[in-house]
Amino acid sequence: MPGDERAIERLAIEHNYFLIDTLKFDASAKTMGLILVQGIHQADAAAVIAPSLHHAAGLRRAITELCDLVTLEQTYERGHKWPSQIPTMFPSGM
Repeated sequence: MPGDERAIERLAIEHNYFLIDTLKFDASAKTMGLILVQGIHQADAAAVIAPSLHHAAGLRRAITELCDLVTLEQTYERGHKWPSQIPTMFPSGM
């Protein structure tokens, strides 16, 4: 999507990042994750830039374990603590 690529380029400039590559995925989430993690390691990336958090769905934890995740809305720093995915079975105090 050309609009997404322009947004990524703008974010890179705003945050003083050198944009190495733009990756587009049309694969399973597991394959995307492996390719992305390998790319982060190979580039020694400081950040992954995505147009929105939705674009990083399923990979946000892996990304922020390795580097920052920058979106139009917010920057999630390396080590960001995401909400638990464990369902709450009982209200607190039970």
